[in-house]
Amino acid sequence: MASTVPNTEAGRLAYWRIMTGLQAHYGEFTSRIVVDIAGVGHRKTIENYLAFLLAEKVVRVVGSDQRGPVATHRYCIINPGEAPPMRRGDSNLGQCQQALWMAMRLLGQFRASALAEAASTDTLVVARSTASGYVADLLQAGYLAIAGNAPERKQTLVYRLVRNTGPRAPIVMRAEQACFDLNVMRVVNLNTRLTTARAA
Repeated sequence: MASTVPNTEAGRLAYWRIMTGLQAHYGEFTSRIVVDIAGVGHRKTIENYLAFLLAEKVVRVVGSDQRGPVATHRYCIINPGEAPPMRRGDSNLGQCQQALWMAMRLLGQFRASALAEAASTDTLVVARSTASGYVADLLQAGYLAIAGNAPERKQTLVYRLVRNTGPRAPIVMRAEQACFDLNVMRVVNLNTRLTTARAA
């Protein structure tokens, strides 16, 4: 009998549990098998979640089975851990936050405006408001610290990265007052702060 998942959060946790269970037993999984277990009504949500996990490098494609014109991908989870939440916001938010995180790791110390500029490319423009919001969230989570004020503008804060946990940008979960660190694959509470760090 197909399972009934009451809400998005429960759905994400259920899909992840199915994926990790299949991988533990068979070493891989397909979206078709996850849908068969969760129920056909979850197909689109599962496909969207898998696309997100693939883009965030949480899963990777390990092979494909061709049945006529349709190819079914086989996936495996790269880093086991808790179920990652999807980023909330614009469709390019993940790209922007990843670019900001990479710039933070490169610069070490920065202002929000300089960070937005450093993170922007010819194909991706990161707004200062996006940088400021992400900086504020990561400051509260304990990834950043205030290093001082800019010499030319005393009211402008300078930040420094103090928790470099790895190459993947943490996912902010504002509604839950937490964030998810893709490098350690677990939730970090914004009020208790992250206590461990590892650089990659």
